[in-house]
Amino acid sequence: MENGRCWHCGQPRTCQHETLTCGSEECVTAALKQQERIASKLSESKSRSRERMREYYQRPEVKAWRREYMREYQQRPEVKARQREYQRVRYHRLRAAQEEE
Repeated sequence: MENGRCWHCGQPRTCQHETLTCGSEECVTAALKQQERIASKLSESKSRSRERMREYYQRPEVKAWRREYMREYQQRPEVKARQREYQRVRYHRLRAAQEEE
């Protein structure tokens, strides 16, 4: 079975190493540094994206749009029925708990 070549130095890989390198200390160290660099860039990117979305949702026009959407959503018959059922069950549970005391 062909193991392929080390991505760092190009030598044939003699063992299946998780870093896809030939197994020499220099290549493994380089691979681990590369993985660390990639992980830090990814976390920074996610952080920036989260910050952008947070700022987006703070805009007045977005807040107004979401408020209007929720108002319309709450007026749907199936949503009203689900809320009534939830309140009914909750009321009966509270009554049962009070009667037990």
